[in-house]
Amino acid sequence: MLLRVFLAGMLVGSGALTAPVPGLFNTGVGNDGTLLPGGAIDPHWRLVASADAAAPGPQTRVVREGYPIPPWLANGPESKWIAPQADQSRGNAPGDYTYQLVFDLGDTNPPRPCSRAGGRRTMAASRCASTGRSPG
Repeated sequence: MLLRVFLAGMLVGSGALTAPVPGLFNTGVGNDGTLLPGGAIDPHWRLVASADAAAPGPQTRVVREGYPIPPWLANGPESKWIAPQADQSRGNAPGDYTYQLVFDLGDTNPPRPCSRAGGRRTMAASRCASTGRSPG
């Protein structure tokens, strides 16, 4: 079963799961889970809808240090901010942005009759939606 998660930003705490889920990654980390440098492309999260013609996606970038961090929450130690562009000093065009992470719960050993992810979400905007469904 594939699960698609649509978020404006998601931070999954490492202690939130009792066993690792293959393909479930925090924002701004590499394949080994270490934090990526500012400006790097996040290999796991995709920008599937963008209001900014100058940054249409699907690649997401790790936001560079400096304004707006703060006033945004600080990066790390388990995740970093991602955005359509690494330089967020001027932000992006106003509108809706949809980020996507796809991971598979069907290839776990032992099989999980029920999986639950916990963590924290935060965003620079006022709306956040998450859905889980089979892409069928």
